[in-house]
Amino acid sequence: MKTTISMMVLKGLMQAWISWDFVHFMDNFFINRFPQYKDRKDEWGSYVCAGYPREKWDKFTDNPVRYMCNMDDNTLNEFAKAIRKEYKRKS
Repeated sequence: MKTTISMMVLKGLMQAWISWDFVHFMDNFFINRFPQYKDRKDEWGSYVCAGYPREKWDKFTDNPVRYMCNMDDNTLNEFAKAIRKEYKRKS
């Protein structure tokens, strides 16, 4: 059972890394964990890719496994939800 969950997380992580852009990252994960950033949008309604969200986006795109391994428990929980959702969406 644990192996199945681990494989699901790894596959979901790979799928998210391949298919997410900054908007998907924000909508699927970041805003759920850090709701104070939900209103950081420009005049056209797009997320502003700067500051803390940009830093986290860059770390995710550079090395998603390292990014995931350096999270606190609450952030990891939200991230795992997003990754599982991505896995189920692509399956």
